[in-house]
Amino acid sequence: MKFLRDRFLLALALGGILSACGESPAPGGSDSSTQESSAPLRADERPNILIFLMDTQRADYLGMYGHEAPTSPSLDAFAEESLVFDRAFAPASSTSPSHASLFTSTYPRIHGVWNRVPRGEDEEPIFPALSQRAITLAEVLAEVGYQTAAIADGGNLQENRGFAQGFQTWDSKFLGADNRVDRALQWLDQERKPDQPFFLFLHTYQVHTPYVPAPEHVERFADPNYQGPLRAAWQGARDHWVANLGMKGAIRKLQGDYYRPALPEEGEFPEPEDLRFLQALYQAEIRQMDTAFGRLIGELKARGIDRSNTLFLLTSDHGEEFWEHGKYGHHQIYESTAHIPFLVQGPGTVTGRRADPVDLLDVMPTLLYWGGLDADSLPPSMLGRVLDFGTTDPAAAHTIIGESNWPEHQLSWREGERKAMFFPDSERAPEVYELAQDPGEKQDLASRQAAWLEAI
Repeated sequence: MKFLRDRFLLALALGGILSACGESPAPGGSDSSTQESSAPLRADERPNILIFLMDTQRADYLGMYGHEAPTSPSLDAFAEESLVFDRAFAPASSTSPSHASLFTSTYPRIHGVWNRVPRGEDEEPIFPALSQRAITLAEVLAEVGYQTAAIADGGNLQENRGFAQGFQTWDSKFLGADNRVDRALQWLDQERKPDQPFFLFLHTYQVHTPYVPAPEHVERFADPNYQGPLRAAWQGARDHWVANLGMKGAIRKLQGDYYRPALPEEGEFPEPEDLRFLQALYQAEIRQMDTAFGRLIGELKARGIDRSNTLFLLTSDHGEEFWEHGKYGHHQIYESTAHIPFLVQGPGTVTGRRADPVDLLDVMPTLLYWGGLDADSLPPSMLGRVLDFGTTDPAAAHTIIGESNWPEHQLSWREGERKAMFFPDSERAPEVYELAQDPGEKQDLASRQAAWLEAI
């Protein structure tokens, strides 16, 4: 099995996965029928580009992906007029590597950015930053005439982590979805240059721990009779956050002071009523974010910013796990953390659903191409594909990979509905799941899939 692991890592490091799937690793590779002309658009023809990224948003907690509770009415209404990708995946299970992949169209093993890299027991972990030599989506768009701005919600999205590269405006503070929407509207009204197309990256941590949703959203999903430790944790965290908006290190402090003492120790499981309340808080966070998104779309339409002139992409960097595989949070690469929402709306896009797999590496080449760059001019460092937003027909088969580095190194390899999990730094045996029949990854079929594992 060591040979299999080494070959897998080598393929990943070289970008060889794409060529192994019969696809070109160069950005010229695209799905079935991208735009007919590869000629660049004139500046006055280029659409605005707006990415709305919901940090920690797993797909299956949204109505458009089958969730029954009313978490996302605004997003669901937007999805009705969008192209929705049913099978979109994050390349990593944490914020920093997934965002670096989105911004550079490279795998975490290539760009080297992780939330943390552990060292020895007595040594502090390393917090890598994106190299200044990396070519980012914002840098390329700025070079071709876009005005670029990032309104982010703090946490790991900081300038010292290298994420501000190419953004002419960078504003990142943990203030919540409502504040970040207000700041984005302020930028559009006061700082946007009307003679340029814009690229606006709007990010919210509203769905990320520590959960601090407003009481009216909690009441919608939580059992009013629950008075366990997590209710006190939420109340204390929210009160502290509201009283100290913008405080440095707020996410770590609120999580450590309020939530961590109320959560089970590693390897233990919560009481059922505690788990239900925690999931209710997550749903309340989604609903608060969804309300802010609905307000954003209404305000944009009032300003004449809509699908006729703006390409909208709604997605996430990873999901959240609620002990489906023994852990809480997002440190593993199972479906609860890997499967993310991905929907687009704008000039030339169709309405409907797509079943073929995509991932965040596809964002940069696709937005550059749809933003008017000649296909031959796209940066050669990119490993993603140009997606055709003008059809609901699925593209050719495509292998999707994912990786998590801490506290356990995990790798995933997905071909169609079959997925393998590898654990390179431990004695854990590989796992195999048939996702069409087993979306919750409960039945490990590795013993029956030895030939396929060897062929990877």
